Amino acid sequence: MIRRLILPLALASLALPSLAAAQDRAGVYDLPAGTPTPATDLPALRSGDTLTVIDSAPLSQSDLMMREAGFGFADLVQDNSQSRGRWIAGYARWGGQQVDDAQDSDFHTRGFVLGQGLGWQGLSAFVGYVQGQSDMEDGDHYARIRTYLYGLATDGTRGKVDYGATLFSGGTHNKLAGTRTGGVDNDGRLWGLSLRAGGPVWAGTGAGPMRFDLQTDYLRHETEGGAVADLRADTDRRVAHVTRLKAELSMPVDTDWGTLTPYGSLAIERGEGDDIDIAVSGASTSVPATDLLDREVLTVGAEMTLPAGFGGRLEISHAAGETGAALAVTKRF
Repeated sequence: MIRRLILPLALASLALPSLAAAQDRAGVYDLPAGTPTPATDLPALRSGDTLTVIDSAPLSQSDLMMREAGFGFADLVQDNSQSRGRWIAGYARWGGQQVDDAQDSDFHTRGFVLGQGLGWQGLSAFVGYVQGQSDMEDGDHYARIRTYLYGLATDGTRGKVDYGATLFSGGTHNKLAGTRTGGVDNDGRLWGLSLRAGGPVWAGTGAGPMRFDLQTDYLRHETEGGAVADLRADTDRRVAHVTRLKAELSMPVDTDWGTLTPYGSLAIERGEGDDIDIAVSGASTSVPATDLLDREVLTVGAEMTLPAGFGGRLEISHAAGETGAALAVTKRF
């Protein structure tokens, strides 16, 4: 009898320290029968004698990638939607994000857009492709997004104010990889809306007046549920959305090569992602998503307009404790 009591206790004493050492690591832990549920720093779900420890940071990365892909694409379209003919543009963005209560991450996105003015009411159509990746602080997890986007843009002028609007949508493919959480592959849909208005605020002494532009954007990303391989779990459908308000001040200057336009901007981004609903062997729980969508972005940069329809933009930004950069090139026909 004594041996029957000692053996489970010995097994529990071996299992619990290993779990305690990994209490901040996502994964699946098999507990000896009768072992009480140990405390963990991360959310955990017990089903029978299996304890699933859940790190919401990797599972929330699709929110961050949606934001970077969507805003990068929206900015590229807004920069070129006034073109009356055909145009093609590409961009790349790099950055990082610090999070108070979760893992930090570094990310990059790149994409291109092909647009065509339709010759009616300032309307143009465009189609493009964006892909990106986020690498997490633990060196194990990374997330990717790929999306084909298409939409319409319009622009016009009323007095001294010019304005524009862009609406786009497209399917996304989202991937998460890492040995602690495992592979996640799911599809989704991204919607975006951008509104812009601006005009001269000072005559200046350069190639044109100093301008003030105000832009607001809205992104909505819906992702399907799917299996989380190494957690032996399934997630449910979820939605994330983010709104941005950006104010920009710029002033063009004549050069020997073309027109150089230095600018500075401040953007305020606010958003929210649904809780992550996760199920394991009949048990389920909801885990709050990591807050990756609330931040302020300060940017300085310069745009260059060259002969023969060529142009480009280079900028440096600071947001959420990290410095980022972006580069864009354009050819208008």
